[in-house]
Amino acid sequence: MKKILIAEDELLIANYIRDVLEAEGYEVVGIARDFQETVDLFTCHDPDLVCMDIRLKDETDGVHVAAHLRQLGTFALIYLTAHGDRENVQRAQQTEPFGFLVKPVTDQTILATVTTAMLNDPHVNHQYQEQVYRVTCDSQCCYLVDCDSGYLKSDQKQIRLTPKESQLLGYLLNQHGQIVSFKKIKSEIWRDCSVSDTSLKTLMWRLRSKLPQRDLIETIPGFGYRITTPAERISS
Repeated sequence: MKKILIAEDELLIANYIRDVLEAEGYEVVGIARDFQETVDLFTCHDPDLVCMDIRLKDETDGVHVAAHLRQLGTFALIYLTAHGDRENVQRAQQTEPFGFLVKPVTDQTILATVTTAMLNDPHVNHQYQEQVYRVTCDSQCCYLVDCDSGYLKSDQKQIRLTPKESQLLGYLLNQHGQIVSFKKIKSEIWRDCSVSDTSLKTLMWRLRSKLPQRDLIETIPGFGYRITTPAERISS
């Protein structure tokens, strides 16, 4: 049974979400109202998904809480937001949420978002897992990309990728030599073509900053990305 933690200080909303999820067969491990309650419940129950209010009790920043939880374990993340939270939503993208639920929420939007996250979020469902690629920079240098563990391994060094960074790199390596459109990438990584171009560019910037070979991923202006550097899949 999939476990869900609700971090929401408005108990009426939190109880409503819990009732909807439990009626669908999910296990709600608890309702947290502030930073410490959220951390305590998370470490105790290791949930598969966290439904996080972007603003918690006493003005606690839900984005800050989510960023802290990302250091503690792997989970899908959905934010609860109010209309007018545009600035916070932009900040929240840094914590790699699967999606957002805008209050007032309904049974349909809760279940649709949670169910889709459980099936597709790379933090709980690693696409391209067990795929390992050998990427050749030049005749003297190569490194391994392990899409399951999320590590780049080069010269006895390991560079950690987030699940979304790993998913993006694995997807482009799987499409080696092909130009992959921005729209197709957004559909693959977020399961939503309407995700902003800024979200994709930010994810790409973070990924490139970690790569031993910064020009591994070529930008095709106005269209998409591709990898042409020699790359060989050595396990799948």
